[in-house]
Amino acid sequence: MKKSFGVYILLILLMCACNEKASEKRVNTLETTSEATPLKNSETPTGKVNATQIQKQLQGVWKEAEYPFRKVEFKDWMVKLTEEGVSGSSTFETYALAGSCRFANTNIKDVTPTTLLLTLTESERCEKMNLTDTTLTLSGFNTSSNANYEIVYLKQ
Repeated sequence: MKKSFGVYILLILLMCACNEKASEKRVNTLETTSEATPLKNSETPTGKVNATQIQKQLQGVWKEAEYPFRKVEFKDWMVKLTEEGVSGSSTFETYALAGSCRFANTNIKDVTPTTLLLTLTESERCEKMNLTDTTLTLSGFNTSSNANYEIVYLKQ
């Protein structure tokens, strides 16, 4: 009985730790074999990618190359997606980096063990993500048009 109670307490503590405020510093690690594609020069000897390093690379404003009124802004572990013509104003929401989408998403197709996903917590959606020093590409599947989409953003 004491042993199972200790496990129960440990699980509660782990759940609380997972619910940290997004603005707090934390180190997230993704397995490259099952979670995400490592970015250039970020693979460690253990085969892991440090999500904090990716998060640092995302910081700032990214504008769409073909339509400058669409942008993505990253601040710490928060992101704001802005698009002209969308009702309501854009707000920051927490995000995470993952290898699979934990939400009931229909816009993610062809996820492989090396796919890196940007998961948007409040809106409960995911986007495939590809990142270089100057380019951020978000992609997925548009259920309305029944076609893949890809939006390329340039670092500002």
